[in-house]
Amino acid sequence: DSKLTTTSSGPMIYVTNTDAEVTLDNTTLSFPGDTLIQAAGNETNNWGVPGQNGGTLTLTGIRQRLDGNVTCDGISTVRLHLSEDSQFTGAIDTEHTGKETSLQLDGSSTWNVTADSHLTSLTNTQQTCSNIQSNGHTVYYDPSHTDNKWLGGQTPGLPGGGKLTPDACP
Repeated sequence: DSKLTTTSSGPMIYVTNTDAEVTLDNTTLSFPGDTLIQAAGNETNNWGVPGQNGGTLTLTGIRQRLDGNVTCDGISTVRLHLSEDSQFTGAIDTEHTGKETSLQLDGSSTWNVTADSHLTSLTNTQQTCSNIQSNGHTVYYDPSHTDNKWLGGQTPGLPGGGKLTPDACP
């Protein structure tokens, strides 16, 4: 039940050279940019060894409204856990560069997809994925990841005309 505000044009949450856990419970986020999360190595400011200084972020949203895109580079990981009527509007790893990106949705939470997205793993208690509004976009997943076993390598359609499909090169 808080409000977090930034006037920076960068991401609302930026993680580099560390492991971080963020829990937001009915928190209002206010930021001018379109990037909610950026997890990436950093070659400036001597933050770790370049190429080995990626970030790992686990964000838990409870009764949370999240708007913005999630970006991740090849040495970084982002895990989103959404529960208790949380709503996420944005895209995840559109460039398909992330080391690992995962999304966990409970049955009351939703994702409104704004661009083609790439997930290493998807866990969804609504196995029909009726809580993912695709808006015509494709969500790719890694068919070899154990968390995706429930999908059986299939390509189910999603509400809004898009689809959930195995990634050709996970």
